[in-house]
Amino acid sequence: MEHAFHQAWQRWPEVAVDPDPVGWVRQQAYDHALAPWQRFRRPRGHGRPAPAGPAGTALLLLPPHHRRTVLLCDGLGLTVSRTAAETLASTAATRSRLGHARALIGANVPALGDLDAQRAALGRLVRDVSTATVPTARSVRRGSERRTRLLTRTVFGTVAALIAVIVLRIAS
Repeated sequence: MEHAFHQAWQRWPEVAVDPDPVGWVRQQAYDHALAPWQRFRRPRGHGRPAPAGPAGTALLLLPPHHRRTVLLCDGLGLTVSRTAAETLASTAATRSRLGHARALIGANVPALGDLDAQRAALGRLVRDVSTATVPTARSVRRGSERRTRLLTRTVFGTVAALIAVIVLRIAS
């Protein structure tokens, strides 16, 4: 999630004019989390526990696109059209994913066969997610500014060293 906020800070002119800046950040976080190279990174700190309960277990069995769709619709309460826009899919594809996800959850957890029970369970999962690990806006901004300063200094230092080598080579 922190990566998405850093990206938003770095690309603020683009994010500021976006019709849904929160959706932009969510999309960045989702893309970063599911990037293939992420599985090669060492986890920082303690690993997060898997979602508790049968609903969490059923969610982990879903394909990532189905999981995201059902969490946005049933967990956060977004409409199908809003979820389609959020996931960059057509409304028909979103309805299909939602139907398949609900059917798989109902098949894996018979107690969640009812749509209202699924929505309630997914809503509880979303509400119970700890936000204690989410950095404050101030720390994200400071970290982004520090990273930008470091990158700028590194580039200037490298260019200065390259110029010095060229001058010494010409002088000798």
